[in-house]
Amino acid sequence: PLYLSAHIGHNKTLQHHYAHMASVIAEHRIKGTALGFIFDGTGYGADDNIWGGEVIKYDNGFKRVGHLAYTELAGGDENAKNADTISDCYRIAADLEPVSKDAALIKAAINNRINTVKSSSMGRLFDAVSSILDISSYSDYEGESAIKLENAARKSKNPYKLKIKINNGVWDIKELIKAVDAAKNTANPPDIAMGFHIAVADAVINTAQENGIKQIVLSGGVFANEILTTMCYNRLSDLGFSVYINEQVPPNDQGIALGQAWYAVNGQE
Repeated sequence: PLYLSAHIGHNKTLQHHYAHMASVIAEHRIKGTALGFIFDGTGYGADDNIWGGEVIKYDNGFKRVGHLAYTELAGGDENAKNADTISDCYRIAADLEPVSKDAALIKAAINNRINTVKSSSMGRLFDAVSSILDISSYSDYEGESAIKLENAARKSKNPYKLKIKINNGVWDIKELIKAVDAAKNTANPPDIAMGFHIAVADAVINTAQENGIKQIVLSGGVFANEILTTMCYNRLSDLGFSVYINEQVPPNDQGIALGQAWYAVNGQE
């Protein structure tokens, strides 16, 4: 409702995450059916919720076939910056107690649905994990907490085993959050950070194999993460998938215009 452009452009533009996928389709002139993993921080979803961890099938049209489980996030636009607020929201969703200085306020906001949104954002999940591991509390620029999480993962020597459970296309992250929080008592942050990256890549691989579609698209700002992108690209390629990523345009929102232009020319939805 707060996205004015969503009202102005209703039925005239392609949904945000579909446009991310379309940018790769346009760039590589992909023909036939493709399965896209579109991960970013924020995009207005077709169901009026905030998307960002989407599995999308393209076959003469776009269809969402999977997504990160919705988490109730408090704080409005500020939550995109405040990793501690985000992690408290994920803690509450995982039936853990919030721990930040604003814990009571966040809990009350979520319980009463005051200034909250339902989000399936992979970017926000990266922020939450970064905060839980005490790697980053706040992002002074877009993606800072996620970047610090990636940098920490690079120092890993013994990745901690983590898993994202998938039920009917929904990536359940409650047990993941509990495991990350508990792991702090026995493992160091870089190993947990790398374990988290591997868990996301595992979920991508498993979903791709279950769907059986051989053309795979990776796009969205989260795929500016070199560790995750390289891991997904190499492992999928080794399994015989044709993997396509943004190369001539960025994977983040700067590349969406190409997807919108492709949609305008092709007239598909």
